[in-house]
Amino acid sequence: MENKKIALIFTLFLFTSVCAQAVFAEDLNIKACFAYNRSNSFSIKDFGIYVGKISPEYEPQTSKYTLKILDYSNNVLLTKKLAISFFNPKTNTIQETGETCFELPFQEKSGTLKIFYENKEIFSANLKNYICNKNDVCGLGESQYNCPEDCKVAAKGFPWTYAVIAAACVAVLLVIFFYKKSGKESDWQKIYKKWQ
Repeated sequence: MENKKIALIFTLFLFTSVCAQAVFAEDLNIKACFAYNRSNSFSIKDFGIYVGKISPEYEPQTSKYTLKILDYSNNVLLTKKLAISFFNPKTNTIQETGETCFELPFQEKSGTLKIFYENKEIFSANLKNYICNKNDVCGLGESQYNCPEDCKVAAKGFPWTYAVIAAACVAVLLVIFFYKKSGKESDWQKIYKKWQ
């Protein structure tokens, strides 16, 4: 009976450690800042990937400007209305230029960022050019999709890591089982009794 308790405790420990990694993993996000003018010319001023939560920001219900993130097959991954304005409330005047920043959830297969004005494309950027820094280190946000230069894909083969973990789990369970069969009190059982 005690061996079953030990096996159960061991299994619960493995399960909770895997779940904790999934729960406490932070989200990757994109922060992009643009300069724009009244002739609908956009340029990226700043672009970065960070770990954390996206700050709540105003998204208009209607806007003539729309941002889309597309994957490498041109499927739309994300659509966002942009609050672009040339009105300066401090001076109560219309400006010729403006700047805006926004945050988006990062998706590994994000390929292109496009901005549309009344459904006409006015800006396009290949995100690979902003994500991949080609330093031979697979860094934050880089993957085999957007930075194959830094994130080289290993040749497909046998998944040795999973095989070793599975073998270790089986070995622990076999040791517990054989100690139970032999009738000898194991060190684990002695430790478990001391805890009670």
